[in-house]
Amino acid sequence: GAWGSQFDAELMFELNPDIESLLLEMDGGESRKILFPVTMIARQFTAQLWNGLDERAFYIVLQYYPEKLRFECPVHYRD
Repeated sequence: GAWGSQFDAELMFELNPDIESLLLEMDGGESRKILFPVTMIARQFTAQLWNGLDERAFYIVLQYYPEKLRFECPVHYRD
């Protein structure tokens, strides 16, 4: 099922010290690796879903209209 949360902006800037703003200007064809930490806690999921997090795809949706723009996020977690 669907699940939603917000990324941790303070931690994002700490993990990406070269980023000074959420507005990134990039040239066409340019790529950047940016870490967007999102907190996930066990009580947000059933035990079955929590135990299978590494088998599930998660996406960050940047916009819904006029065209849905999203990217897949790898899951890295610690117990």
